[in-house]
Parts: sequence; C-alpha cells; structure tokens
Amino acid sequence: MITPLKRYEFSHTIKNLTKMRAAFVCSNPSCRLMTIGPSDVDDEKFLYNGKIAHIYPASVGGPRDLSGITPEQRMHQDNALFLCGSCADLIDKNNGIDFPVSRLKKWKANHMGWVTKNLNKQLSGDAGIVINVKDSQVVGTQHNYYTNDVVSQADSIDKTTFLKLDEIADEEKLMGIFRSLKDYHRIWSSQEDILDAVIEYLKQTRNKFLAEEIALATSKFLIELEELTKIITSYFDSWPYTQHGPDYKSELMPKVRHWTGFKADSEEKQQCEEISAKLIELDKTIIPAYQTFRMAVKRRLYV
Repeated sequence: MITPLKRYEFSHTIKNLTKMRAAFVCSNPSCRLMTIGPSDVDDEKFLYNGKIAHIYPASVGGPRDLSGITPEQRMHQDNALFLCGSCADLIDKNNGIDFPVSRLKKWKANHMGWVTKNLNKQLSGDAGIVINVKDSQVVGTQHNYYTNDVVSQADSIDKTTFLKLDEIADEEKLMGIFRSLKDYHRIWSSQEDILDAVIEYLKQTRNKFLAEEIALATSKFLIELEELTKIITSYFDSWPYTQHGPDYKSELMPKVRHWTGFKADSEEKQQCEEISAKLIELDKTIIPAYQTFRMAVKRRLYV
C-alpha cells in the first residue's frame, strides 16, 4: 500500500487572515470574483466559493515545488494565496507549469495593493473603483481606469470575439466532430473545413481576448486543435473511395481498418493502432481543453 505524502496545511488562523486580507475577492487579476454572499433560500446560511491555495505546494513534489522548501515555509502565511474555487484548481493543472511561483506572488502582492487602495471606497456608483489594468493594445504600458467603464468595455470586446467564433462553430457542432473522431475515427470534409476555419480564427484573435484566463484557455485549446488536425491530415483518407459529391467521408487509415485488397505491414498496423488510441483519448486532451475555454468564457462573460 502506498503511503500518501504528508500535506502541510495552513492553520485556521492563517486561513481566516488570508481571506480577510483579500476581502474575499479572488486574487487572480483577470478574475477578481467575489466569493461570498447570502443564500437565496435560507437567511441563516451563506454561499462561499473561495479557497486558500498554496503557492509552493502543501506536499513534496506537488505543483511548483522547489528543493529545500521547509514545512514551515509551506504552512506560512506568505505561501497562502486567496482564490476562487475555479482559479485555485486552474493554477495546479499541468503540475503548475503555467502558473509559476513568481506569477502567483505577484498576484498576491498586487491584490493586497488593490484591496488597500480601494478600502472605504464605494463598489458602485459614478466614480467606480480605480484599478490598474494592462493595456493589451500597447505592450508594456499601464493606465488607471474605472472598473465600471473599462471592465465592461473589455468584456464587451471579448464577448464579441467569442460570439463570432460561435458563429463559425458552436459547442454542439464542435463536440459532435470530436465525438465522431473519438468514437468512430471518422470525419466529413465539411467538418474538416470547420476545424480549419476555427483554427484560422483563433490564430487571428487569440491575442485579442483581454481577460487573461480566456486568453490562456484559448491558446491551450488552439494547440490541441492543431495537433488533432495534423493527425487527420497525415493519417486519414477518404473511404470508401467511390464516394461522390462535394462532401465526402474520411476515416483513419482505410487500408488498415477496412478490407481494400491491400494488406498493411506490421509497421503500418502499429502506427494505426497508436493513432487510434490517441483518438479514443480525445476526452483527455482536446475535449477538456475546449470545455475549459468555454467555462472561462461563461464565468467571465455569462454567455
């Protein structure tokens, strides 16, 4: 039996301190989700979606671990970062390589400054809350804006960008393509055209998403999508060969998967089996990447 690694958790005092110093607002600058509020059905209950995340991991070998980190450092308040539940899960994906320690420490420091700057200021009204937002159109410059103006404008731009993508291929259409490839190793030429159009659009617009979480999810989805189209281009062929019309069906290596009069050698057969395995596991690659992208959009833009 494998003994689980010891986790060095924060004390109750540090957890409460971290929540309050963050004002119960997610420290991810592209999220800033309010994590606590009243229950709609019970006056004596509340809803809470915050998490105290570890910058260096709670266990040895976890996301962003560094040799020489002591248990005391793992449990110290400096290592605690307040996030919403989704962002807390996100930063540990891929063992934390997308969210290094330096980035998370910057989030924490900037968030403390943001909370301090806005202490005793109204959360709504004509003045709004002054925050520091990176100008995505002018690299390296920063400006002060009002949240009720700029955030809504940025979200409007992101929403327009996303809705244009949905016009090319909405969730139902893309998931139908992915499932056909996963379950039947099959795609129609019209579906290939859709994937090509999505890739082209994402290449043109991936730097236009102003919300960091959406931009990151877009880049990851694009990488998976390009890998998938490489497989289709290299290992698919029309089957049967007698198809007519502008829209034809392609399948994985017909000369291996069907009787066509040609006998595949051992190398071709092994290659086909390897690609088949990759397609069967699309629910571990491109499908979760696409779902993460849509979840980021839905949470930020409510579409």
